[in-house]
Amino acid sequence: MCGLQHPCSACFAMTRQDANRCTGRADDVVAEAVGEARGNALRWRYVMALPVDGKVSNVDFGDWIFLMDDRVMLDRSVMSKFGFRPGGVTLSLRKRE
Repeated sequence: MCGLQHPCSACFAMTRQDANRCTGRADDVVAEAVGEARGNALRWRYVMALPVDGKVSNVDFGDWIFLMDDRVMLDRSVMSKFGFRPGGVTLSLRKRE
């Protein structure tokens, strides 16, 4: 449990494949997420099952996650469905002291 309370919060269990690649699973993620790291950046791709109007829709997500320093991470996430991009968000995450 990662502690997120939102019903569409993917809490990934990640597995390192090699020095630059990792995979992950989460309860609301279809199949396996894949990631590739270079320097301070991680490209993270996955398909999330999102509830929409009483139905579940699979939506593609592409995240770029940047480690800014030992306490701050930026995440730019873009969602797409049928090639359209209905939304995205940029998050700034800070590690608790």
